[in-house]
Amino acid sequence: MLDDYIRVGEDDKKRENFRFWVIYFVLALAVIGFISYIVYSRHIRKAAFDEQGVKAIATLDDQYKVIKSRRETKTEVTYTFYANGKQYAGKSYLNSPPQRTMEVIYAANNPELNRLVDSSFSVSALWLEISVFGIFLILFLFMEFRVLSTFLKS
Repeated sequence: MLDDYIRVGEDDKKRENFRFWVIYFVLALAVIGFISYIVYSRHIRKAAFDEQGVKAIATLDDQYKVIKSRRETKTEVTYTFYANGKQYAGKSYLNSPPQRTMEVIYAANNPELNRLVDSSFSVSALWLEISVFGIFLILFLFMEFRVLSTFLKS
């Protein structure tokens, strides 16, 4: 009779642990989905701006600032360009050394939304970012399923 009470207590404990892991797993998937959406939408917006934007030639200022971090070195530059008969200015960060003139892309309806076209940007950087994220996603899901299946077996 005492064994029956112990078994019932163990079953309740298993149910509570199972609920915890299900909620944890759902929340983890929601966080991964949100991060995926942010990364994907950033690249989609950039591609849409590149496709729909108008290109012009910008003149870079002589003064620029080199910003070094542990992972990369970027150059902060300011530039001016003409659009619709008016002069506009902008600031951008480059991965490559600045040239005197560079191509700028701007929104046709609002030239104040602009950026330099950095020729050093490559699609391989995008694929590297997506690949690393995918590997971490697969490892995370593998660990979650492994923990969940181990728990269910006990």
